[in-house]
Amino acid sequence: ADDGGATGETMTLRAALARSRNGITAQLVQQIGPAPVARFARDLGVQRAALTEVPSLALGTSDVSLLEMTRAYATLAAGGVRREPVLIERITDRHGLELDRFGSDPQVAVPAPLAGQLVDMLRDAVNQGTGHWLRTRFALRNDVAGKTGTTQRNADGWFIAMQPDLVVGAWVGFNDPRVTLPAGSWNTGGRTALLLVGDLLRAANQAHLVDALLRFPDPPRPPRAPEVPPDARTDAVGPQWVRWPAAPADALRAPAPTAAVTPTMVAAVGGEADASLR
Repeated sequence: ADDGGATGETMTLRAALARSRNGITAQLVQQIGPAPVARFARDLGVQRAALTEVPSLALGTSDVSLLEMTRAYATLAAGGVRREPVLIERITDRHGLELDRFGSDPQVAVPAPLAGQLVDMLRDAVNQGTGHWLRTRFALRNDVAGKTGTTQRNADGWFIAMQPDLVVGAWVGFNDPRVTLPAGSWNTGGRTALLLVGDLLRAANQAHLVDALLRFPDPPRPPRAPEVPPDARTDAVGPQWVRWPAAPADALRAPAPTAAVTPTMVAAVGGEADASLR
């Protein structure tokens, strides 16, 4: 659901995601087509859900499980690296002897710079958008990105939060889609599902189960605009002579490698989120 009505103002995609202006994302899907959007979602990890390749896909008309939604965000948090969810990590006997260990092979799903840009955009949803309660109500100071979600008639409330080492998803709703919550801003994902995520993240911080100092890599800066000399000749088409500045020396150096962190996934469906993270 949109956080407010239409204003007619020009808005960036970053601001639209932060303020939950779904009309902007709907326009984006109309421009690029629903098929690439569905393909990108499958690359991130939404692979079992039947994504109908129609324009309304931007508004969440295809059902997706909480596990797959959280997995997709975990791919972004891991720099574009996708993993299969693992529910049991290891088995030990009563003496602590490890009997077996389980894992999954990492697969590069999307380029790391693209994943980093998306995570950086979703930081604004937490810092100044519909997910701001993580800052104001739960006083979280970690590097957190996330997204709220509310379906038509408040039938479902969603919230996914990403930290470099932990991704948490929550869904609040009913098994019967005919049963909905009363209309009003207090029944949106930022007021229902976010509470579960906020409780768990705050408990994880207090128990020192996550590294509060970890930060996502900063996204690459956009290229500088060209400098046009004052004496450049122009006509109705545009400038005839443009002098491009030389690239700074530090732009030619490869970025320093960063340690890869695989975020843990936690999915809470209604009720109270388990903050033990066992």
